[in-house]
This record gives sequence, C-alpha cells and structure tokens, in this order.
Amino acid sequence: MNEIDHDPYEPRIDRRPFPWWAAWLVVGLIWAGYLAYHKLDLWSLAVGAGSATILVSWAIDKTANRVPDSWKTRR
Repeated sequence: MNEIDHDPYEPRIDRRPFPWWAAWLVVGLIWAGYLAYHKLDLWSLAVGAGSATILVSWAIDKTANRVPDSWKTRR
C-alpha cells in the first residue's frame, strides 16, 4: 500500500471564516462618524461604494458564489 509522507511540522491551513461582524462594525462606525460631521456629497458616495463592496464580498463568501435557488427560473 502506498503511503503519503506528511511533514509533522507543516503549519495548519487557517480555514476559519472571515470575521464579518468586525467588517460590518467598521462600516457602521464609518457611516455614523461621517454623517455626524458631514453632509452628503461625493465622499459619501465613496463611503457608500465601500459599503457596497463589503456587502458584495460578504454575500459571495456566504453563498460560495452560487445563485440561490429562489432566483432561478423554472423551465
């Protein structure tokens, strides 16, 4: 029987999920701080785009980049 040699000192692969709660906390704090001191303008659009980027990244990570069955058309 063939056996695979394994390095006993090989570091383990980190497979823990990304801490999305921390990313959303940062997004919320940025929005709260920004809206407390500024009015809506071009920079608020940039903050919105950053928030959308986090939202899309989160959705891709949670769905494994698959479309939910409810979105698919029945043929």
